[in-house]
Amino acid sequence: MKKKFEKILHKDHPLKSRRDFLAQGLTVGMGYTFAPSLLSLLNIQNVYGAENCVTTNLMQERKTPVIIIDLAGGGNIAGSNVIVGDQAGQHSYLPTYGRLGIPDSLLPQNGNVNTEMGLKFHSSSGMLQGIMSHTSAQIRQKCEGAVFCAISNDDTSNNPHNPIYWLNKAGATGNLVQTIGTRSSTSGGRSVIPNLSYDPTIAPVPVNRPEDCVELVSLGRVHDNFSQDKAQKILKTIEYMSESKLKSFSEKTLPEQVRMVAECGFAKEPIDARVHGTDPMLNSNSIDPRNDAQVTAIYNNLNDGNQRKEASVAKLVLDGYVGAGTIEMGGYDYHNRDRSDTDSRDFRAGEAIGRILALASAKQSDVMIYVFTDGGISSNMNEADPNNGKFKFTNDDGQRASTFSLYYKHSGGRPSLLHTGNSFNTHQRQLGWFKPNTAVEKSANGISNNVTNLAKAITLNYLALHGDESQLADVVGDNPFGNQLANYIIFGKNN
Repeated sequence: MKKKFEKILHKDHPLKSRRDFLAQGLTVGMGYTFAPSLLSLLNIQNVYGAENCVTTNLMQERKTPVIIIDLAGGGNIAGSNVIVGDQAGQHSYLPTYGRLGIPDSLLPQNGNVNTEMGLKFHSSSGMLQGIMSHTSAQIRQKCEGAVFCAISNDDTSNNPHNPIYWLNKAGATGNLVQTIGTRSSTSGGRSVIPNLSYDPTIAPVPVNRPEDCVELVSLGRVHDNFSQDKAQKILKTIEYMSESKLKSFSEKTLPEQVRMVAECGFAKEPIDARVHGTDPMLNSNSIDPRNDAQVTAIYNNLNDGNQRKEASVAKLVLDGYVGAGTIEMGGYDYHNRDRSDTDSRDFRAGEAIGRILALASAKQSDVMIYVFTDGGISSNMNEADPNNGKFKFTNDDGQRASTFSLYYKHSGGRPSLLHTGNSFNTHQRQLGWFKPNTAVEKSANGISNNVTNLAKAITLNYLALHGDESQLADVVGDNPFGNQLANYIIFGKNN
């Protein structure tokens, strides 16, 4: 535990008492009750003083914003959506893709491939069709991507897929809060974070609707508005909450937490809540997605719950209020659903990606999108959809899992990949590979059977976008790839 928080606390302030843990946004007991958003917004400098803290963001300059899409349930990425290949890379096709839902009549080697975004998608991919429904060819030509072939456990939230804290530490920073998510959890989504990446001072603030965006500003920037004395009083109030009440507290929205603290006797007068009228970029009008014509042109139905949360996260991240955000999308537990149903869910995920790309283009912003699902899925090849011939998915199957990343670069042409000599890196947009039987080769490399290392590889590739790959150990705590580090990098420097 000491190692876990050594970058947060000064050496003279070790975690000893319950109050120490509360000051960091968690308690000890039956497991952990993790940081509520009020404690995330309370900068720890308010508690111990700026001189006793070290910054958690090693890169001071804000780098590419990041949006993470967490497809909850264990859906398909490999084969039916993003093409996967053998040891030679994504371009080197497998002899069959049947267990990945693709019949021989639709093999990618027979021309059923789309390469508009660099990363190869199956031409009948629901995700691809969703992306295309909201993007122009010009936007797609400013994208590059990579697929990461890695085993993960089936349909469970225990896969440490989400590297949101590491990405923030690597430079995905915001000018209001650091991270947000659509679920009240330490990751902001369903899948958990790598074990030692947690930093309670930047834990994701729950954001699901435009009102949540406005509340971030209407409460003011807490570390500006609240004196050290007020911050200590808030923590003291929370300290005396029971475990059950603290758990309830952690699940409430930010304004509800403020009211709850006040009701517990924090102060006689109301907590100071104000709008930052002196900063045109920090007021309730400018931060509200409903007042942003670029947002409403792309997210044209903010009465729809999915569009509402996706627009809120995309707006905050792409406008620089937030460094990294997680969007959880439910319903990706595929087995024994009709293929028309699962393809429509893939289409919805593609729409989420496409809208982010379209908004990034409108706002002239680069963006990195990372997509994962908890586990994988396979087909027994016994039942084909009569409309398109694709096989129905029947079994949870983490041996056939993958994740992928897309990077949109607004200016300067298509993003570059790492070059070795005069040719592209031999990875060919793919880390790890699939065996001829369409299962991940678990001994291929250090990420193939290690989700924590997969999260580190994603962080490494984010660093590589900015030429900072040498700082991996400073960000994630070690370099698990050793002198093979370059073999885990897909993206070249894209400044």
